[in-house]
Amino acid sequence: MDTLALERELAGEVWAQSLPYRNLVEMCDRFGPRFAGTDGYARAAAWMQARMREYGLVNVHGEAVEHMGWARGEALLRVLAPYEVELPAFALAYSPAGVFEAELADMSYGSAEIMAERGAQLAGKHALMTNANPPGYPRYIHRKEKYARAMEAGATGFVYASTGVGSLPFTGSLAFGQAGSIPGVSVSAEVAMSLRRWLESGPVRLQVIMRGGGSSAALSHNVVGELPGGAVDAPQIILGGHLDTHDIAPGADDNGSGVVSALEAARALAAVGGVPGARVKVVLFAAEELGLLGAEAYVAAHTSELDAIRLVLNADCVGVGGGMGICTQQWPALTEALRAHMRQIDETANVNDGIVPFSDHFPFALQGVPAVMVSGGPGESGRGFGHTACDTVDKVSSTRLQGVALNLARLALRVGSDGDWAIRRRAAEDVRDMLVSGGHDVILRMDGRWPFAD
Repeated sequence: MDTLALERELAGEVWAQSLPYRNLVEMCDRFGPRFAGTDGYARAAAWMQARMREYGLVNVHGEAVEHMGWARGEALLRVLAPYEVELPAFALAYSPAGVFEAELADMSYGSAEIMAERGAQLAGKHALMTNANPPGYPRYIHRKEKYARAMEAGATGFVYASTGVGSLPFTGSLAFGQAGSIPGVSVSAEVAMSLRRWLESGPVRLQVIMRGGGSSAALSHNVVGELPGGAVDAPQIILGGHLDTHDIAPGADDNGSGVVSALEAARALAAVGGVPGARVKVVLFAAEELGLLGAEAYVAAHTSELDAIRLVLNADCVGVGGGMGICTQQWPALTEALRAHMRQIDETANVNDGIVPFSDHFPFALQGVPAVMVSGGPGESGRGFGHTACDTVDKVSSTRLQGVALNLARLALRVGSDGDWAIRRRAAEDVRDMLVSGGHDVILRMDGRWPFAD
């Protein structure tokens, strides 16, 4: 096989027209937010299936994902003391409805260490926590972990504070696929600054009010297709990303950028004849924002195929930033193998051993499957506009989408046709050791998702 010749054909396919950006704009404009379990998500999923067929993919279908859904009601944050004032806030997904009045306690970053020091003060109070990590902390503390720690300490409510200026609070879900037990609201950095300033002078008492909305059973579908010509028993490459968004924005970067890039990579590969010797599937996952529920459902439904998966390329938030990052979930051999290929594709790509437990590659990684997260690389600062109302198409670069799509296609081609590929599925004990060494077992244990006996 003349790999370079095929890659030149791929480059011509991808760079000849800006299809990823056109698809992104149409999807965001036509369907708006694609929150799991809603009509907007269902219509976007049907549209994606039509696009796959149009681009020559076969066996295109939806796979049902039954999950706990959520609907937004009205959220109010009413301060009763030291002043009577209403502050802007909105509910976090899975927050229950009701009126919850209590004093406020500042738990800062909400880390285990801070909670050990201050947690006794929290019982019967609302917890104020920032979305950031303590400086130099060795791992990312997710919002769900902070919420779980607040509940564990007996909090009656959870006030989640953005660190970005500009009155842009971050949204997000409170738990993995289940209704929350205490209310959670998101506030901007500016609101949090006011609350903390008042706390310096004395008690702050407030009401968290949730009217309407709430959690209920819902149904979404993963969208699945594959390139023609792949043998059923051939090594698999999965190109994927989550199709769902939160309900406050069309999710142009998170994760419209990922799904249109994966789709474009598949379209280009189909146009040049596919990946010799490999079966390439495209899987667009549902309900990632509610706890990786679509990816978990896919893994559970395809257990017989897991040994055949050579690599999962999960594209998440690839539309902005100054480069391309590939995190291999602390798998040095996989890191080196991908670096060798990426040196021929894009020398600026940052291939690293980082562990990211909060995107759709992770349910595969928990089963030992080689699975990586592809994201915006060096040059992106923090979350950017993701999970805010400003995650819109004007933030995303058309040429960047084409570049990422081409890199995905070339990497799928190289790994899928690599006759010397030696990476195989990891043993369960190796996966366990990986999680424990990085402290990533903590949140899995806290919410009952730890898949091991200890």
